[in-house]
Amino acid sequence: MAGKLSSVNSLTNRILIFFIFLLILISSLLLTTTLRTIYQHSIDQLRGHFKTSQKVLMNSLENDALTLARSVKLLSKDFSTKALIASGREDPASLRAALGNHRDRAKATFVMVYTNDGKPVVSTEEYQLEWVELESWKDNGVRFASAENRLFLVKSSPVFFVEGKADPDAWLVMGTDMTLLITDKLTELTGFDVIVSVGEQPIITTGPEEFLSSVSRDTIIARSDNESVFDFTFEKEGWLGYRFPVGWDDKTITSTFVIANHRALLNYQNLVAKLLFAIALLVGISFVFSVFISHGITRRLWFLVDVANKIKRGDYENNIPLSGTIEVRSLAEALESMQDGIRKREEEINKLAFYDELTGLPNRPRFIAIVRQRILERSGQSFTVMLLDIDRFKEVNDTLGHDLGDKLIQLIAKRLQSLGSGKFTHAHIGGDEFAILVPQEDEFDTEIVIDQLIALFQTPFNLDGIHLDVSASFGVASYPKDAQDTIGIMQCADIALYTCKGTHKPFAYYESHRNVHSRMRLSLLSELRKAILENQFELYYQPKLDIATGQVVSVESLVRWNHPEHGLIPPDEFIQLAEQSGAISDLTHWIIKVALKQHKNWVEKGIELSISVNVSPIDLTELKLHVYIESLLSEFRISPDMLVLEVTENAVMSEPEQALKALDLLQRMGVKLSVDDFGTGYSSMGQLKDMPVSELKIDKSFVLELANNEDDETIVKSTVDLAHNLGLTVVAEGVENQESLDVLAKYEVELAQGYYISKPLPAERFEQWLLASKYWGQADSHRSISSQ
Repeated sequence: MAGKLSSVNSLTNRILIFFIFLLILISSLLLTTTLRTIYQHSIDQLRGHFKTSQKVLMNSLENDALTLARSVKLLSKDFSTKALIASGREDPASLRAALGNHRDRAKATFVMVYTNDGKPVVSTEEYQLEWVELESWKDNGVRFASAENRLFLVKSSPVFFVEGKADPDAWLVMGTDMTLLITDKLTELTGFDVIVSVGEQPIITTGPEEFLSSVSRDTIIARSDNESVFDFTFEKEGWLGYRFPVGWDDKTITSTFVIANHRALLNYQNLVAKLLFAIALLVGISFVFSVFISHGITRRLWFLVDVANKIKRGDYENNIPLSGTIEVRSLAEALESMQDGIRKREEEINKLAFYDELTGLPNRPRFIAIVRQRILERSGQSFTVMLLDIDRFKEVNDTLGHDLGDKLIQLIAKRLQSLGSGKFTHAHIGGDEFAILVPQEDEFDTEIVIDQLIALFQTPFNLDGIHLDVSASFGVASYPKDAQDTIGIMQCADIALYTCKGTHKPFAYYESHRNVHSRMRLSLLSELRKAILENQFELYYQPKLDIATGQVVSVESLVRWNHPEHGLIPPDEFIQLAEQSGAISDLTHWIIKVALKQHKNWVEKGIELSISVNVSPIDLTELKLHVYIESLLSEFRISPDMLVLEVTENAVMSEPEQALKALDLLQRMGVKLSVDDFGTGYSSMGQLKDMPVSELKIDKSFVLELANNEDDETIVKSTVDLAHNLGLTVVAEGVENQESLDVLAKYEVELAQGYYISKPLPAERFEQWLLASKYWGQADSHRSISSQ
């Protein structure tokens, strides 16, 4: 008995000693590895934080530079500013005052005017820039100039007194003091104090002024390209710094992030003490606990533990012997039952989650996963993704019913699976859409595959005795040529499919210029309705000149978006978004209301002009526009014939029956109607005859080069003859010179509109221009119109 006890005790002691020794060894390794990992992690985090903060600073400066560039470019196009610059040497005070107003509006520090050869003319501030690089300052980069030990973010823009010249007449330079841009806000965003230096001389800091002298005595401890990490001492404390250039071309202008060591790195002594205490506590507890469990360890239990771990990892093909004690046998039976149950459920879940129930093909998530896996496993190896959409599938469902529609999808899936000899991946990604992944190997040529796909649909499909001809559209995108990630390649194929649908061709390759789905567009799309409510939009007004009398008789209202972040956005960039988002009707209502309110304001001042507003095709199809306009005309007490609604040819072509009905309702009210951009659409002469319009606008593409292009002159003459024969007034837009105006007068065009007369102006500036111009209040109807 004593021998057995002694034997048992000896085994227990050996297990116990081995367990404790192993625990101490593992704990020591864990401690060492943990400390080393945490230290390296801290260093990597700090480096990553430096890099991220560098991007934050550069993005901030690039946004500031872009805003400054937009402001100076807009100023260089301003007609009144050009006039003041032209007379700047004779009247510098007026020019300086005007530049000061623009400086304040742009929140800049100074605005300067230079001659084309770089000589200063006028400046809002008494600065002498230490270097002047007019040409390089006009690009989109982050550019600087210094003066009086101050650094400025600068942008330039050429000024042409006459548009079209090869060389500018002058240059506008706008600058912002970097002390206004390098602020405590950057410290809050990055977590570092920021210092800006010119050469070796620090001049700007968000921290204490003493930083400027301390950082100049730094010690480089690491360097990479144009960047360096260094340390220095400030107030008897160690600091770390990260220096990098901020000028796009000039590497002498640098920025530095600095942070105290105690904030940058972890407190390792406290961490070591805590870890040692935790390990000692763990060893003590384990020692006591191991005494009780050492006798219960058996080989069978460890085997079952191993089986359980395999099940956990997804291995369900384990052979579990059903032997041993009752307890172990019961546990083994439970594990075997669990293994079988989990395997069956996972197979079912996998099928439901990644395969289409109707066709048995992979679904969208599975197809995307396959594409992603192919990119990861065969990095750089090209392949093609094709998206397929059944044309007019909705008609099949509506006519034959959804059951036959589902059967058609199944037949199409079977035909697609016959393509590629098992080397292609086919998927049904939803509705009437399929996807195919084609490896671009020697034996697979993309065009050959497309021809085979087209051929698959040339044979009719038999749906319960009904022979149905079906066509399809294909969008094709290639990896890595068109995109380098899964989401990108799928988006490119989707854009190509959308293009194919629009061109009515059987297939289309992805073209980068058609990718209009940018983040900015997505952002603007979500902000449109809010922008309308917050009055971020503004109307500009461009005059229409009566050519016979030389008088302005009408204006066209043109909408602009004063975005708080992106600045002035032209209508070409947001009108389509408004139509896509459903906000176009709200925007049109806003434009008409503001235009009529402005018209009433001008009438009260003795300025009576008819006013034109552009109308979207969507506004015509809703048949609610005439009710809204009628209420506004009544509210502002305006005669209907003072409002002109301009519609394009394509607006009528999209839904002619609805559009003509809406136009007829508006014409009965007395509102005048005009066909805008005539000549660029597809309307027939019969439709033009049926449209209840009183005015026809010749598109500017036929007028811009009218004086020098015989074909344009022939088109304009024919259009004018057609319009006059139909009893319509003719408006020519895009008049840029006197010669074009003379040709229009020769062909008895009634109205002219263009930059030669005036560009679109905000209401207040338009009013000032009109009252001061020769086109208002003149009685002589036979004088010629000369250049402004």
